[in-house]
Amino acid sequence: MNNYKATMWLAATALIVPTAVSAEELSSAAKSVQNTLNKLTVNSSEDAVHKARTLYSNLSEDDQYAIYDVLIEKLIPLEAKFYNEDMQQILANKETVTLTEVEALLEVYDTKEWEFQELVQELYDQTYELLTYIENRPYKEAAEQFMQKLNVLDEGTITQQKYEEITLIYNELDYMSYDYFDSAAVDEKLERLQTRLYYIEAQEVQKLINRADEATITQDHLDIIVSAYDNLSYEAQQTIRDYEKIERLQDYIWAAPVREEAKRLQALINNVNEKNVNYITLRELIDEITYADEEVYELLTGLSNLEMLLVLAKKNEAATVQALIDEIDETNVTSDALATIEDAYALLDYEVQQVVTNYEKVDALTQYILNEEIAAMDVDTLIFQLTVDSTVEELNAARQKLEQLSVVAKTFISAETIDALNLLYLQKEAAVVQVLIDAIDETNITSDALVAIEEAYVKLAPNAQQLVVDYEKVAQLKQYMLDEQSKAEDIEVRIMALTNSATFEDVEVLRQELNSLSVVAQSLIATEVIKVLQERYDQLLAANNNEEATITTVNHEIANIWNSDNFSSKVNEVKQLVTSLSQKQQEKLNSQTLLRYEQMATYWNNKTKKWTGSPKSVVSTKEWTITFSEAILNTPENLSHIKVFNEKGDVQNIVTIVTGQDKKQLVIKLKDATYTSGEQYVLIINSALKSDKDTTLTNGVWQYFDIK
Repeated sequence: MNNYKATMWLAATALIVPTAVSAEELSSAAKSVQNTLNKLTVNSSEDAVHKARTLYSNLSEDDQYAIYDVLIEKLIPLEAKFYNEDMQQILANKETVTLTEVEALLEVYDTKEWEFQELVQELYDQTYELLTYIENRPYKEAAEQFMQKLNVLDEGTITQQKYEEITLIYNELDYMSYDYFDSAAVDEKLERLQTRLYYIEAQEVQKLINRADEATITQDHLDIIVSAYDNLSYEAQQTIRDYEKIERLQDYIWAAPVREEAKRLQALINNVNEKNVNYITLRELIDEITYADEEVYELLTGLSNLEMLLVLAKKNEAATVQALIDEIDETNVTSDALATIEDAYALLDYEVQQVVTNYEKVDALTQYILNEEIAAMDVDTLIFQLTVDSTVEELNAARQKLEQLSVVAKTFISAETIDALNLLYLQKEAAVVQVLIDAIDETNITSDALVAIEEAYVKLAPNAQQLVVDYEKVAQLKQYMLDEQSKAEDIEVRIMALTNSATFEDVEVLRQELNSLSVVAQSLIATEVIKVLQERYDQLLAANNNEEATITTVNHEIANIWNSDNFSSKVNEVKQLVTSLSQKQQEKLNSQTLLRYEQMATYWNNKTKKWTGSPKSVVSTKEWTITFSEAILNTPENLSHIKVFNEKGDVQNIVTIVTGQDKKQLVIKLKDATYTSGEQYVLIINSALKSDKDTTLTNGVWQYFDIK
């Protein structure tokens, strides 16, 4: 049976009390449902029965009352039949059926008519009893599983883990499961298994105790045994034999430090003899024995011999200190040596100190060292008061006092003090050379001065050389003199190479270069060479006055032509005026003349290829088109390579437009407001003009044209 059937049965209506109604009084809906009910037979399907019940439930209450007798006769017996079948199926599968399924089916019973309940009552009672069976089924299964696991355990194979697992299961069982096994028998078996585990547990500890002995026992080993015993249950501990052995072993281990300490002290006692006796060491050993534990002291032997050796040690110690004092005097005494003697003397017992007869020598030498240290401090102070400004005599006086100190006093002079004095001497030596270097520069340097500095530097000691802070200046000035000498020689050669064809400008350039030379370089040029330059300058100066008049005339003529009304007819005259001058003379023209000439040169200087296909005469308002082999890069910067100039070289206004689908046509249009009819212009397309593939013209093109 599934949940759908249980739901279907729940669709039954509440109990209805029927009343008799004639067929003529039935509504059409009631008649329809009545016909459906009458058609039901014992062979009708469960689905048909369910649909009929649904139709009946959908009727009004009055209609349900009207055909209730038909419901009892036709529908309820069939519903009871199917319900009994479902209960029979559940009863047949009581081991697998779920509690939910049973409760769902029983719930249907409470919702049905009493006629239905009478027809299913017997099986309903049996099914209701199944609830208790199903509810107790988990307890029975848990009890059976527990017993299966318990039955496989025995005293021969039991382990602590298995015991803990089975007792855990047993303790977690519900009390309802206890009805399905003999609890007393289970408890009795578990107790036997626990007793066996106590025995097994105690066996391991017993083995540890049996193997332990004084020869090999350690505290760690003993701690392991005690810990294992403490971890046993009380019952397991009761099975252990001879646990008193553990207590005996613990006493033995605790006594080990006493035995070891006695053994150590005995070895020291045995090692002392007349040959190696030392008072301090022996005194410390006796003190250590005196304060040792009573148990240790009782184990020691040979103590009486130590007292006799102690007397001998006193004599030896006194003799040692006496010898140390005898070895020192004012020639070899040091503070460290005195400190060693004083420490050794202080360690002696009072009785031993009285045996040392020359200890007053130590006090005398101590005072001597103090006096020498004071003398050394005076010299040390004197040296550190000296500076680089001190005189050589002051340095020599300090050195003499240093050398006059005793050997002992000199030991108090630090290496830093001696280094400071030596450094002052080096600084004095280096200062002599430094003065020579500071006295020269690029304005007064001579070869003799450089040689003198180098010779003085070489004579310095290496350490003094390092104190000359800017000796590299000498090398720099030496190189400077070589450079200036090269400049002087160069201009001498050029002056002596002047010929009759040399211009005034050539001579003037040499004069300016000569004057721009440094004082050092000028001093290196021979007087005869300067005389040659001056004579040539005087000759050309007179001729240059005539040339200035010519240049002034050209400036004036070009200005007149530029401002005349018939400029076009005189263009060639301007060109002739300028080209008649030499290149040097052209450069002397005034700036306005040069600017006008450079503008016109754009018009004249046709370095590009002449374009024969362009018009010779152009109407300023008319456009003309130039076709290229590749598409033109249409940017303002690129189109700026196309220009129109007038005869004076002035740029004219034009409009350039790239057209055509392939962008290979260039339209040029003049702005007539800036053009004069009858004058000649030139169109120039620079070779820098680019295509859209970034290629340029092989050659630029140009063409003169007139304005109509």
